[in-house]
This record gives sequence, C-alpha cells and structure tokens, in this order.
Amino acid sequence: MRKIWKTAGASLVLAAACAAAAMRLPALSASEGALFAAGFALPNGTVHALLQPAGEDDTRAQQSAAAPSQAPASSQTAASEAAASAASSTPPAASSSTPAVTQRVADTDLGNQILETDISENGTKQGDLYVSNKNTYHSLDVAQVLSETPPLDIRLDGTPMVLLYHTHTTEAYAGVTRTRDPSQNVVAVGDAVAKSLEAAGIGVIHDTTIHDDPVFSGSYTRSAQTMEKNLKQYPTIQVTLDIHRDTMTTSSGTRYKPTVIVNGKKACQIMIISGCDDDGTLGFPNWEENLRLAVRLQQGAAELFPNLMRPLNFSPNRYNEQMTPGSLLVEFGTEVNTLDEAVYGGELFGQVLAQELKKPGSIATRPCRRYASSGLPSAKRVRFSRKIAKISGALHGSPSRAGNMRRKHDIRHPPQRAVLRQRLLFEHIEHGAGEPAAFERFHKGRLIDGAAAAAV
Repeated sequence: MRKIWKTAGASLVLAAACAAAAMRLPALSASEGALFAAGFALPNGTVHALLQPAGEDDTRAQQSAAAPSQAPASSQTAASEAAASAASSTPPAASSSTPAVTQRVADTDLGNQILETDISENGTKQGDLYVSNKNTYHSLDVAQVLSETPPLDIRLDGTPMVLLYHTHTTEAYAGVTRTRDPSQNVVAVGDAVAKSLEAAGIGVIHDTTIHDDPVFSGSYTRSAQTMEKNLKQYPTIQVTLDIHRDTMTTSSGTRYKPTVIVNGKKACQIMIISGCDDDGTLGFPNWEENLRLAVRLQQGAAELFPNLMRPLNFSPNRYNEQMTPGSLLVEFGTEVNTLDEAVYGGELFGQVLAQELKKPGSIATRPCRRYASSGLPSAKRVRFSRKIAKISGALHGSPSRAGNMRRKHDIRHPPQRAVLRQRLLFEHIEHGAGEPAAFERFHKGRLIDGAAAAAV
C-alpha cells in the first residue's frame, strides 16, 4: 500500500513541475511541441539537427560541442589572436568562389644590382589587358580576337590535352641560373602547371627532355622533334606550352625581378609570347589561331589573378608555334626570381589555363589541325617550299644575305636580346657552332647578361 502511495505522490509532483514549466514556456507550434517532447527520448544533438534549417552548416555547433564549456576569457582571447595570426600568415587557396587577393610590389632595390618590380601594366592597355605589339604590319584588337574561338577540342576525361616541354630546359632561378637538376630548373615550374591541370581533370604530358645542354645551338630544332614525337604518340593533344625562364638586364647591369603578391605570397610575373608571321615569310599559317588562345589566357589571368601577367608579347617570331594552333611560349620570371616564386607562378598559371580550357563556349569542339612542313594544305605547301628554297639559296650566297634571312626566320626567344649586340650574339650561338671558346669571348666582351659564361 505504501508503494502505491509513494508512486502516486511522485506522479503528482512530476505533474505539478510540468504544469509550472508549461506556464513559463512560450506557446509552441505542433511541430515545436513534438520536438520538445522528442528531446526527452532522442540522443544528444539529434534535436539540434532537426531544428537546423534545410542545408544549413552545423559546423559551428560541432565546434562548440567539442570546445570546453567554461574556458577562461583570457584563453579565449589568446586563441582568437592565434587563429587570426595563423590566417594572416597562411595564404588562402584561390578558388572560383573566393577571389584571389593580389598586391603589386613597390620597386625595391634588393642589392647586387637586382630590382624587384612590377611590370604588369607596361605596354598598351586594351580593356583589362596590356599588350606589347612588336609587329610592323599587324595590329592587335583584343576585343576582336576574344570574339573568335580557338579551334581546340578539349575533353575532361583524362585524355592528354596539353603538352608541356622546355626548349631551354636548364634555365633556372636565383643562385643557380642554369642546371640540369629538374628540381631546380624550369622543369619544376612545369610540374606545378601540370598539377593544377590534373587537379582540374585535364590530361597533361610533361616532357622533361633536355634540349640546350651540352650544346645550346639548335635547341629549337631539337625541341621541335620532341613536339613531333609527342604529337604522334598522343594525337589528342591540343595545347603545347614551351616553358622558359626569362632574363631582363639593363645596359647599366640592373637585373629586373618581376614579382606580384597573390594571397599573401610572392609569385613571379609571367609573360606569354604569341608569334606572328608579320611579313609572310615565316611559314607560320596558324598564328592567328594561337593568338586567340593567348588572349583568352591573358584575359582569364586578369580576372582570376590581376597583375600576375606581364603584357602579352605579340611579336614577329615563330618559336615552333607553327606546330599546332594551340602552341605558345611562356616565360616564368627571370634568373633573379626565386624558385619558390616561379613554382607558385606555375601553379597559378595552371589554374588560369584550366579555367579557360573548361569555360563553356570558350573553346570550339572541333578537331585540332596541326601544321608541319609535310602537313600543310597543298597551296600553302607550295609557298612554304618556295620560301625554303629561297632561304637555301641565301645560305649558299653571301654571308650578309644569309644572316639577314636567318634573322627573318628567327626562332629564338627575344627577351634575351635587350640590346642589338645581345641579339647578334644569340644569332651567332643559335645558328653557329656555339663552341665554348667563342661564348667565353662574347661573355668577356660583356655582350650577354652578368651570369657566368658557363652558367648561361
């Protein structure tokens, strides 16, 4: 009997407590009332999950549950300051949803005749882009070029779409200048570009063949053979990039270090070189198609990472870009940029390239046409043969005429020709014997940049 009275008393006390709580609670809807009742039976956190609006992130709830319930105010402040410090010291990764934060560097004398500088806004401005047109007979209308679609067929199924290679493979960075070590030269930059492309689902082939050592002369001829080998082995390749390191030295000996800060971290500035058959003598029929890709990459970089790019170099040169309508030469920094800056620049440029290749409507879905001497359309092949015959005749004629013809068909990159004497030097090296003794004489005559002769 006593047990019955105890149970009845406990029930009355519980009922009274519930009534008192109900009087103090606000009015509940039917769904809220159900959740309130469910709170007595469901595991911890389940009711919170049910109360979350659809799609809302519950990360903050998980963090608060994991944190101590009563932390001293001083320790919370210290933790907040530490988190803010970590956020400022660690650059956030760029993404399509989080715009990159870029900052131009001020001209800074780093000693040893090195000037860290920003040269992203040299040249002529068209829209958001800066271009440097070195041609005599061709102008460049960026808006018109952007309205034309590059004739590339890009797939995102892992099929090889991009070929990365290096005509001057031993080009390296601060403290090294030139080396065969792929972890220290432009091969490391190519690796960074490749990783960004692969992360975006774009198939890439990175050929690390050395073309400029032990013999510098004929580097472009050898790299053309590397291109042909890869285009034959991977016929799906649409874009080929010849990755270089530039050098910029004034007549007074000052060496430029083109730099930009992206998300709190320094990167080298980058220059795209898109050639042009300015006077019709280069045997370069697809230069306009290459230019379409170059301008799109320049535009994409201006949108994604402002000031990352130097002005687009549109010049009367070929650089093996006649091989496909998606072939370009890209210069990453100079010999006084650090390797880390160059590699970071490669990572950012790879993101730009991936964005443009994946952008809907930016690339035509039709087969890529490749032009080699044997693959030209019949009429163009005839004209090309006549030009070759003309060159051959010149080479067997007077030396001066042969030199003029060689300069018209120049296949070396222009950034190493700051002055006419430098240009003539590299004409000799690329087309001559290139023996070390001759190179040493030119070096002692201060006709090349300040690097040691054996390291150039």
